[in-house]
Amino acid sequence: MARIDELTRVLSPPDIAARIDDVVIAFSPGFFPAEFWQEADRRLVDGLGLSDG
Repeated sequence: MARIDELTRVLSPPDIAARIDDVVIAFSPGFFPAEFWQEADRRLVDGLGLSDG
């Protein structure tokens, strides 16, 4: 989860965030266990200032 938090810190400054049109993140059960997906998704949505609706 620390790497997700690091990613959101790097991408969230206004001068960077304004240049990003789309981001796709896929969770793979082979590399990232499914029991972490919900928390990872919440951290990404919150950290990037997105809405999940």
